[in-house]
Amino acid sequence: MKLLFILDSFFFRDRTIVIPMCFSHYKENSKHQVLLCYTDQVLTTLGTDTDVDLIVFFDVDTLRSGNKYSFLFNLNIPVFVSSIDFFYFKNCTDCKWIQKCTGLLHFGHASKLLGSYKDHFPNKIIRSLSGRYVNTGRFRDYKLDKKYDILIYGSRKHMNMIENHGADQAYKLKWESHHGKPLPANWNFYPLRERLYHILVKNKNKYKLRVLSDEVFDTTNEKLSEVINSSWLTVATRARADIPMAKYFEIGASYSGILGNIPSDYEDVFKNNVVEVTEWMTDEEILSTIDKALEDKQKLQEMINRMGERMHTDYSLAAGTRDMDKAFQDILKVDKSPGFS
Repeated sequence: MKLLFILDSFFFRDRTIVIPMCFSHYKENSKHQVLLCYTDQVLTTLGTDTDVDLIVFFDVDTLRSGNKYSFLFNLNIPVFVSSIDFFYFKNCTDCKWIQKCTGLLHFGHASKLLGSYKDHFPNKIIRSLSGRYVNTGRFRDYKLDKKYDILIYGSRKHMNMIENHGADQAYKLKWESHHGKPLPANWNFYPLRERLYHILVKNKNKYKLRVLSDEVFDTTNEKLSEVINSSWLTVATRARADIPMAKYFEIGASYSGILGNIPSDYEDVFKNNVVEVTEWMTDEEILSTIDKALEDKQKLQEMINRMGERMHTDYSLAAGTRDMDKAFQDILKVDKSPGFS
């Protein structure tokens, strides 16, 4: 099988933060033949519609490079799109190039979100991969002393509109039931992460707290993993979209305990393997849960070890390569009838 990947050059090559999959690793290790084309490059490899079996655009927000590569949609080759930000439901469903695609590919199971895409695009193939794969050569156990009780990193205040997809609507229903009032139309995408930040900063004299900037990505890859590895607990939350953010896998692979809520589709992975707190708990309940976890370091370390082993076994780049190989094989076996997995 011959695959052509069209990748946004900034987010999937030039940007220093971790992306869902190391595509150069996949190219080198896949059993398929993989061509990589970045969006600042001119594509000249296709001469006929028999050159490749499958085309996949990897982007953020929507499919922004469709105009540049519009000829690919006229070659009678299946075209898929994989966006990091499928939770921007209206922008994605309104995108004319996504409308033209054969199907959608998502890194990680997200049944509430992807179920809405199935309803909106009943004739497209909607496929999810097993998770966000992590470079376990970079994110690993550095055997560092635990200098910090709790680490917080990543965006915390990201306001956007409540979308008309299953995950946002489920969150809206839960929020309004809990608070007894309407949820504002514009709301933080990371509500629990922001709340934990304020609770922990308020109690900074109680914990050895490390907070990385939520705007400047000056601590990435190995440096980030070392900071995570130096922390007993690190915050990861599923966001409003109820998806497995990359942090879950980075933290687990770096042998720190995950502090946060659990994506609905990953109860089998994370239940009893994270220090679970939710947005619907009181401040006192959250602090009590954290204190209980930090009081029993042996039990916490056992949990950390379980998750570390699971991440390195099931969500490494090697595991990702096998998962993607199978996904692309399955995709080509399926026609354009309704599908969702």
